[in-house]
Amino acid sequence: MPFETATSYTSRLVRRAGAASPSDLCLDFGLDWTAIVRGEATQIRQLVRFGGGDPEALTRWSIEAVGPLVFRIGDDVVPNKTLLRSRLRVCPTCTREDIAYGGLERAYRRMHWNLQAIRTCPDHGRPLLKLPWLEHTFGNYDIVARVDATLPLIERAARVDEVRPFTDYERYLLDRLHGATAVPYLDEMPLALVIRFTEALGLTRIGYREAARDADDGLLYEAGAAGFEVLRHGPDAFLEELRRL
Repeated sequence: MPFETATSYTSRLVRRAGAASPSDLCLDFGLDWTAIVRGEATQIRQLVRFGGGDPEALTRWSIEAVGPLVFRIGDDVVPNKTLLRSRLRVCPTCTREDIAYGGLERAYRRMHWNLQAIRTCPDHGRPLLKLPWLEHTFGNYDIVARVDATLPLIERAARVDEVRPFTDYERYLLDRLHGATAVPYLDEMPLALVIRFTEALGLTRIGYREAARDADDGLLYEAGAAGFEVLRHGPDAFLEELRRL
């Protein structure tokens, strides 16, 4: 599916094959589920031999471990804290549409749902919903099983009339994951630094005075938009904002 990760693809194959879990399916195929979670390209290509599809696309949209607590997402390398890999988030409307179109085995995880700073669905304007977390288990990557187990929660969220703009900040991040450039001096910075820079400035602009680590998703959504509104105009705009502050 468009922008699908390898763990999501494996989860859907589990449903299609009637296997008990991703690890069981991978054992049957002679594959390593933990290696697929790490985004190892050789394992992903072998998986596609059994399931079909485009191995290059699946490899590109998967999250790859490139070092201790360091991962590639799109064309960027980021620390683990920049991502929400084992904490699944979904757009309730996307997930309902997936299921309506092809049943539970159609429900899949989009690559950009892994980036913590993207908090809204670009297609529906829905805040991304965090699914309940299974403690210390790779079952958190089995999106079909997690959607199946939490479907009433997803349905309730989809019925709530909560829609908000997909901010220019989120659009910048999404486009960057897809390889586009837009703001030259930000494009040259590591992605994790852009996120920290933008949200820290934004928290200051909206008058937040506590530690950034204590800000919730709602505040960070607002802060990202506020910070990017300055930074998108270049370094001179940032320096002018510092003078104003």
